[in-house]
Amino acid sequence: MKVILLKDVIKVGNKDSVLDFADGYAQNVLIAKGLAIKATPHELLKLEDKKRKLQNIKDEENKIFNELILQLNKKVFDLHAKSNEKGHLFSAVKKIEIAKMIIENIGINIQEENIIFPQPIKELGLHSVVVKKGDREGEFKINVI
Repeated sequence: MKVILLKDVIKVGNKDSVLDFADGYAQNVLIAKGLAIKATPHELLKLEDKKRKLQNIKDEENKIFNELILQLNKKVFDLHAKSNEKGHLFSAVKKIEIAKMIIENIGINIQEENIIFPQPIKELGLHSVVVKKGDREGEFKINVI
């Protein structure tokens, strides 16, 4: 019997996989425990539609990220921070501050996990920041003043 897994099942398969099992195992274990549903033509069409929608969302996110990289590459942004007289910041620049700065200047929302510092920013001056998602990355500079 062909089934569609509703959840990741250890040693069986991943969510949304279409797999073939013995009728008894599929009916009495997977379907009975709510881990799978029978792979009817209607359910297979729903699964394909769901996968297509997820792919469209992913493509749109990639398009937005590529646009962000094009706008950020080789730019310099000013970021105001409090520091002592020697130029050391009272608190290091955080990824959320960089994300807010990008939203204010460019208008594109970026996830904090996509922002990478080669080293923590704890001093005034010019610093490089990398934005990375998958194999695509861009670099820009922030001038902490």
